[in-house]
Amino acid sequence: FFKLSARDHVGAPSVSPDGKTLAFDSFAGTVAGDTVYVMDMEERKPRKLCLGLMPTWSPDGKRLAINRNAPKYGIWTRRPADENNAEHHATGWGGQ
Repeated sequence: FFKLSARDHVGAPSVSPDGKTLAFDSFAGTVAGDTVYVMDMEERKPRKLCLGLMPTWSPDGKRLAINRNAPKYGIWTRRPADENNAEHHATGWGGQ
């Protein structure tokens, strides 16, 4: 796979339905440091998306379900290209 500098773990890979983008999470020592990244499968340059864990693509590939602890604990969705569209859906864990 690959390793990110200054990150302890990389995991929870999720390939977009079109097979072009990989979403994954990374842990840096504290829950507050849990981060979701997306990466074009050809360019292989990870881009930090948001705080959270366990990203899962929607069937149409337009949104990601993400588990987050802040700003509110629970299951969120967001579009990878738009930073201002995160939506909280429910408290709980495991938005797959």
